[in-house]
Formats: sequence, structure tokens, C-alpha cells
Amino acid sequence: MANIAQMVNVLQAVLFTEGSKMVKTPTYHVFKMYAVHQDAQLLETDVENYLYSNGNEAIPQLSVSSSMDAEGKIHVTICNLDPNKSADIKLQLEGAKASKVTGTIITADKMNARNTFEAPEEVTEKVFEDAAVEDDAVTAVIPAKSVVLLEIA
Repeated sequence: MANIAQMVNVLQAVLFTEGSKMVKTPTYHVFKMYAVHQDAQLLETDVENYLYSNGNEAIPQLSVSSSMDAEGKIHVTICNLDPNKSADIKLQLEGAKASKVTGTIITADKMNARNTFEAPEEVTEKVFEDAAVEDDAVTAVIPAKSVVLLEIA
């Protein structure tokens, strides 16, 4: 669950406006990607995870959410919190068989990349092509500092 107290022209905004101009922030695009989980059935997800460390602090490298929509499509959102290391993943689907996987990704070359009025598409959703169905599983390489949405049919 995510909440944003204010949505426009504040820190961590979804949108920025200036006169008649508007720019969608990376937060907008992430919220749009995660919308597939609304009104869907939560799927239990077990994750074996590497820890990303920075100084004395450590957090799991991946944050994963999974759901199934009314049409039976499985959606898996994966956030790679490590700014330096990609993650090779293998999704074992219990009780389901994958025939096709498509994806969307949000990432950038720099950690501080952002959308501006001069460059409104610096950080936006793009097609993710580094996922495949192999035998009874889905494999993918999740780049550092990225959010990936996989749709499994």
C-alpha cells in the first residue's frame, strides 16, 4: 500500500506544473506500473534475497509484489534497491504455467536522474526485454536501481 499526502508541486510529487506546462515524475510512472495490483488477487511470494549494504545499514536488494488479475494474468513488480548490482531472478510459479512474459521497466543511468520541463521523458516507462519463459519458470535480469513490471500469461 502506498499513500501520497500531496500530489502536485511538492517533494516526491507525482506531477509538477508551471503555468500551463506539466511534467510526470518517476513517482508517477511507478504508481502507474503498480496499479495492476489494484482489484487483483494477492499472490504469496517468497523471495530469496541478497542484502544491499551501505555503511552499517543493510536492506534486501529486491522488493517483490505479485498478483493475479480477473483474466488470470500474473503481475510481478520487482524493485531492485541496489544502485550498483543487477539481480538474476528465477520465478517459480506454483499452480500456474507461463507461456509468455512481457515487461516494463523504469531506470536511469544516474541515481539523481529526474524529469524536468526541459527533459520531461528522462525517466519513464520503457519496454523490458530481459525476461523469458524457461521450462516451468520465468527468468530475468533486473538492472540496478530499477523497477520492473512483468506480466505473465
